[in-house]
Amino acid sequence: MFRASNSGAVLISATKYRPDIDGLRAVAVLAVVVFHAFPQLLPGGFVGVDVFFVISGFLISTIILKGTADGTFSYRDFYGRRLRRIGPALAVVLLAAMIGGWFILGWRDYQNLGRHALGGAGFVSNFLLWREAGYFDASAETKPLLHLWSLAIEEQFYIVWPLLLGIAWRRRWAPGRLIAGLAAASFVANVLVAYTFSDAAFYSPLTRFWELLVGAGLAWWTIRRPNDLATASSARAGIGAALLLAALILIDRSKAFPGWWALLPVAGTALLISAGPAAWVNARVLSNPVAVWIGKISYPLYLWHWPILSMALIANSLQPLPPAWRVAIVASSIALAWLTYMLVERPIRFSGRLATGTLASAGCLVAAMAATVYLLSGFPARQINGDAAMAYIKRYDDFKRGLGAFYPFECDFYAEDSAGGKAALAPACTDPKGGPDLVLLWGDSHAQALSWGIRQVLPPSARLAQITTSGCRPTSLDDASNGGPAKLACAKSTALARKFIEEHRPKKVIAAQREEHEKADWLALTHFVAENGGELLVMGPVPQWYPALPVIIANYKGPPRDYVAEGLMATVVASDQAMKTKYRSSPVRYVSIMDAMCSADGCRSTIDTPDPINLTVMDYGHLTPAASVFVANTVLRPFLQQQAP
Repeated sequence: MFRASNSGAVLISATKYRPDIDGLRAVAVLAVVVFHAFPQLLPGGFVGVDVFFVISGFLISTIILKGTADGTFSYRDFYGRRLRRIGPALAVVLLAAMIGGWFILGWRDYQNLGRHALGGAGFVSNFLLWREAGYFDASAETKPLLHLWSLAIEEQFYIVWPLLLGIAWRRRWAPGRLIAGLAAASFVANVLVAYTFSDAAFYSPLTRFWELLVGAGLAWWTIRRPNDLATASSARAGIGAALLLAALILIDRSKAFPGWWALLPVAGTALLISAGPAAWVNARVLSNPVAVWIGKISYPLYLWHWPILSMALIANSLQPLPPAWRVAIVASSIALAWLTYMLVERPIRFSGRLATGTLASAGCLVAAMAATVYLLSGFPARQINGDAAMAYIKRYDDFKRGLGAFYPFECDFYAEDSAGGKAALAPACTDPKGGPDLVLLWGDSHAQALSWGIRQVLPPSARLAQITTSGCRPTSLDDASNGGPAKLACAKSTALARKFIEEHRPKKVIAAQREEHEKADWLALTHFVAENGGELLVMGPVPQWYPALPVIIANYKGPPRDYVAEGLMATVVASDQAMKTKYRSSPVRYVSIMDAMCSADGCRSTIDTPDPINLTVMDYGHLTPAASVFVANTVLRPFLQQQAP
């Protein structure tokens, strides 16, 4: 009932090839590529993934439903075809990424690449990235295989969906009702989770399957009632194109996505597919030869573009790439995609010369290579790790991971190995020893970075309690700045801090966070602390550099400088200025760290200390111990030594 065409497109019958669907694939992949290469040009380009989800749900469900109806469907054949379709190109890209990473990545990034390659080979990348999505998560640019999360979700759907449809068919359940029920449940879960557990909403198959199920529902409707979709097809396609265009323009990273916003690309794609190949947009725009050609290579193009772009950024010390480089990367990705399609994907997919078992064995070999890279810690003896700049960066990276002697992590609810965070903080965090005057340090990891300096300047009459949870801003509202596992940890932290203030009535509360201070209601929090007998001091943001101060210093070719402006994040400077303006005549007591550390030449990059860790921050913006003492002495000592009225 179905077969594969020589062009690689899915055919339902000999007359049903849909060139417009290949054109729609082209729109999807180009949106993603442009978003990654030129994010300012297409802020919503990442919704191209949602377009792929709907297309995949439609095509795969059409195959399963038709095959099940006429008795030709075979699980073995289905999963074998999936392996032949997905596996070869993926294996080539994973292998190329590991080879390229050998020459470009430092040992820790290379180790992470091995782990992500292993997750990609096993189609569990979405779960790996979900667990990594905490506050200390590396930036997206340092993850060359980040994009494989969407492929994992599709494959998870391919594993589960045929089994569910088979059960429904044997038990005589109505497939339409099954599709509608599951899609509704997944969509509701997505909406509920998107605003509270944003990482879960983004990476979980349970909150993404509804997009593929919309395609499945369209397949069911097309098979059962094809005439219902025959009327007003051009109008429907026009509306679909408008919705998709709106999604590309209106949606950006600031939106709670997928959530309600995902309806735009999903509905737009469904309308375009339902309109059929004869609709004006589909026939004239999506079916043009260039769009169809790009659609045919869309899968390898999606696989190639991000690893190349990511490794180029890493090789350039995460500094922005010139536009010409980005254009060259896009062009090379298209060329590699075409070569992969012609020399790897199409021959293996349609020749039948390689058995499924052979392909599976090749995949296991690639997975074994990835596991070796991961288990051997990224081969730290490689020459690249001996480079002076890399060694300098590694010194700070290693130092950051051994901070237990300086920063009490037992006062942080967040835990990488726990989805909901720690059950409780250590008793010493909320019942500290010392003088009678109780001081509370409350905030995220940037507050934690201040703790060492505060302890050095704390008067003998005071004792310091600490509730500092990674990614959790001190706020009058019970929310979090991150989703995923960090959300539950933050909820615990916020509840404990407010309860602590009400029950123990600290005389002084120091609040600190990473950024976006101006978005919090500090006046309400000031009143809350005052009502419980205390005084609140809001600490401003610390100078922050992109991608990281050690990276900038390591790659700087000129003479040493005490103040650095290169890479300084303008958003942090603007946040500090907004706070000074907003609370100039207000009960809110705000102190600017930027004023103490910055000048017209930039912001202070070094501290006068015999310690080899002499930068002010150890990464993009977490204070080193020496800088923590400097800040505490400079801006906090007067507040801590001030006697209560």
